Amino acid sequence: MSNEKTETLSDLTPEQIAELKTKHGDCLTAVEARNAWLIFRKPTRHEYDRYTDKVYADRAQTRAAAWELAQSCIVEPGPSALTAAMDLEPAILLSNIAPAIHAMAGDEREPRRVKL
Repeated sequence: MSNEKTETLSDLTPEQIAELKTKHGDCLTAVEARNAWLIFRKPTRHEYDRYTDKVYADRAQTRAAAWELAQSCIVEPGPSALTAAMDLEPAILLSNIAPAIHAMAGDEREPRRVKL
């Protein structure tokens, strides 16, 4: 199997990106893997709750919970590309994919607080 990408992000036309946003919402993130660009949507509240519940219940489930969340959120090119990316770069899940999904879920947002 070659380590070259089968497609580049520039292969997606503005129309295809618009179609993905119409189908999956405006909050999408692309993560570069060795085999392809993987595009993820923002997790639903239920999906993210299930992820955090699993992790907080048993820290040993962090990787499995992240894998489940990534499989739920990948929109392009699909789950088989995610599996192939993991076969090529096992660390990509926790080092790149999970942080991208967390960011879409609001993890990187700067909170604003005002004491009343």
